[in-house]
Amino acid sequence: HLLFYPAAYEGMETSAQIVYAGPTPNQQALPAVHWAMERFGRRVLLVGSDTTYSRRLAVVLRDFIPLTGGQVVGEASLLGGDAAPVSAALHRFKPDVVVSHVCGDDNRAVFDRWVADGHADLPLLSLCAAEPEMQAYEGGRLTRHFTAWGYLQSLPDAANQAFVAKLRASQGAQAVASDAAVSTYVALKLWAAAVRELGSARTDAVNANVVHQSLAAPQGHAAVDAQSRHLWRPLRIAQVRPDGQLAEVMAMPRFIRPEPWPNFRSRSHWIAALPPREVPP
Repeated sequence: HLLFYPAAYEGMETSAQIVYAGPTPNQQALPAVHWAMERFGRRVLLVGSDTTYSRRLAVVLRDFIPLTGGQVVGEASLLGGDAAPVSAALHRFKPDVVVSHVCGDDNRAVFDRWVADGHADLPLLSLCAAEPEMQAYEGGRLTRHFTAWGYLQSLPDAANQAFVAKLRASQGAQAVASDAAVSTYVALKLWAAAVRELGSARTDAVNANVVHQSLAAPQGHAAVDAQSRHLWRPLRIAQVRPDGQLAEVMAMPRFIRPEPWPNFRSRSHWIAALPPREVPP
């Protein structure tokens, strides 16, 4: 079989049967956290949830932040959707910036608690929430809320405008696309390009060919790194607008080569650092 994986993930994996279309830490989390520390301060609170991605990424960030001159002043984790531990950590540690790797519907609890506790002006960098979560749960309630993705729906270039027009024609005028949704779309296009070139949809042939494909994409360009089977990706830091859309405030000048298994430490270091249940096969 052949799997295209479109979401952000923590690295620490490669497979000869997978093409990874989402960002690795060096393509998203690490440069975004470094940017946030440079802009807001180096005392960082990490906020996560009970998922494999969140637990593994916390291991990487605990190591990365001190190496770049920062300090992890504390950590908090949502327990069954309860954001009370986050509230307690904010009051206890008084960070300069909060880095959240909470995903999905749990972001509602985080944002609600943030506002209720009067922290609307505290810088928050969300590494997992994208435009659909921002529009559904945030609603412009936080004044210094940022996120980091390769794709933003507001990108003005023609390829993205054509994509958004097709999306809304299919799904309605209010349709919103996340980075992961666009990565899924791009993955399908890469598969189709390989099939066209081969004249066959046979899985083993497509799998060998697709790692040499590149194409125009809503985020600008999509190219597979044949060695790692991950996509080269852009990175944009964006601030959440009152309407929940993301307004770009910084863009990396060039696409970033993927580095699964974050390469500022050895693979054996990461395996040793992970909790036993998180060590990949």
